[in-house]
Amino acid sequence: MSFVHRSRRMGERLAVHGLVLDWNTRGRRSPRWKRRQFDEADVIDVSVSGAQFLAPDNLSIIVGQKVTIVAGGAIGVVRVKRIVPVTNGPLALYGTEYITLEPALEALLFSRLDEVRLPPDNVVWR
Repeated sequence: MSFVHRSRRMGERLAVHGLVLDWNTRGRRSPRWKRRQFDEADVIDVSVSGAQFLAPDNLSIIVGQKVTIVAGGAIGVVRVKRIVPVTNGPLALYGTEYITLEPALEALLFSRLDEVRLPPDNVVWR
């Protein structure tokens, strides 16, 4: 990550452990389909403005596209901001920003943080 990109970041990214969600990679459903097709995505990390997912590389997903996500029966919508292919397989990292999240989905995303980094007591701020 470049220095410029890090300096624009609003909040710290926090790693998430063991959370998999479904996301709709095929857009609006056709009337002849019974239900939408969803793919699984591993949540890598979250921040106050978005999340990063590891999912199968999908050429139909483009930067700027809105994607529906589902986990634990709750629904949300994210916008894809960045796509980085993974070199050792048919996967990609998708950087997204939240558009809308149901409260249950938001709670689920932030419930499995590896650790919350609090500043040590002996740090002196200058």
